[in-house]
Amino acid sequence: MASGSRPNILVICSDEHHPGFAAYRGHPFVRTPNLDRLAQQATRFTRAYCNCPVCTPSRMSFIT
Repeated sequence: MASGSRPNILVICSDEHHPGFAAYRGHPFVRTPNLDRLAQQATRFTRAYCNCPVCTPSRMSFIT
């Protein structure tokens, strides 16, 4: 990376989507081809903590 340039980072958060219901996580019936492709080419968090079960405070915490 050149000095002074910023990294190109994209964060995708699947809203209200339990990770167990994705094909790349081994679900036998659910098909998630786009998430599967992203999971192959990206960093996945297999253990994460949600500070609040209500979405807005949790999102703000994530953003900051």
